[in-house]
Amino acid sequence: MREPLCSDCFGALEEAGPPCPVCDFPLAAQGAFCPSCYGKTVFSGGRVYACYRYSGVIRKLLLSVKFRYNLRSAFTLRYILGLPDGLDMTDYDAVVPVPSHPLRRLRRFLHPADAAAGYLSEVSGVPVVKALYRKRNTVFQYGLKAKDRGKNVRGAFGLRGGEKPLSIILVDDIFTTGSTLNECAELLKSAGALRTDCYVIAID
Repeated sequence: MREPLCSDCFGALEEAGPPCPVCDFPLAAQGAFCPSCYGKTVFSGGRVYACYRYSGVIRKLLLSVKFRYNLRSAFTLRYILGLPDGLDMTDYDAVVPVPSHPLRRLRRFLHPADAAAGYLSEVSGVPVVKALYRKRNTVFQYGLKAKDRGKNVRGAFGLRGGEKPLSIILVDDIFTTGSTLNECAELLKSAGALRTDCYVIAID
């Protein structure tokens, strides 16, 4: 069977940087502080764990899955995921993917957040819980200005019925401004969640 990526592309994958010394947010450079610790809230839900920087190969791969609906790229995603330093899955009782709208799911072979959630569950034994659903089909966050991203996802998610987990690792594909993950984390906390950290494939 062919390798999912050639050796050159594997070598070009840029891992997420070292953690912020205060809150563990992934950084671009050693010794820096994240925007939250400078007073600008990025993700209020908890800690952020990222596999890669959103650049080069990983950027092309995710765009290919999300906007070109490329089956090979979707297949490749599962082979390049990992557990970032500091992430201990025994701290959680549920893996909760950020949901895609049903109409959008029809176009894609695989939703990247679902692929990442499945990977975390497979390597840890922590169950995937579909605690959230998408109430409306928002426009893509890609291309929107930071101030418009929060407006775009405000009220876009709903809670499914059933017992809600208390310690959650939220899962999404890309972390840019944190608007989507913040919206989901706030909703889960309103239902009783005590911890809502997040895992993303790439951080911008």
